Amino acid sequence: MIVFKPLKDTWTRRLTLIVEIFAFGCMNFGFVFAIIDHFVTIDATTLNEIGFAFIAFSLCSTFTGMILSLIQVISLAVVVYRYLKNKYRKRKEVRPLSLGEYPKSNDLTERDAGLKRG
Repeated sequence: MIVFKPLKDTWTRRLTLIVEIFAFGCMNFGFVFAIIDHFVTIDATTLNEIGFAFIAFSLCSTFTGMILSLIQVISLAVVVYRYLKNKYRKRKEVRPLSLGEYPKSNDLTERDAGLKRG
C-alpha cells in the first residue's frame, strides 16, 4: 500500500532518523563497553577514545534534536501567523447585508412618510 507523505515533512523525517541513529550509537557504545570492560582490562588511551566517541554521538544527537525542534517551532509560528493574517483579513472584508434579516417596522415607515410630507 502506498501512503501519501507530503514533501514538507521530509526534513523532519530525515532529522528524526539521524537522531535515532546517533542515540542507537550511544546505546551500543555503552552496551559494548560494559561487556568488554567485564572481561578485558582496557588501557586509559582506549577509554578516552571510547569516551570521546560516546560524547560525540550524544552531542550530535542533541544538536540534531535541537534543529528538529527549531524546525517544528518555526512551522508552528508560520501556521499561527497565517491564522492571524486570515482572521484579520476576514475582519476587514466587507459583506453585503441581507434585507430579509431586518424586520420592517411600521413606526419607522410612518415617521419617514411624515417627514417627507412636511
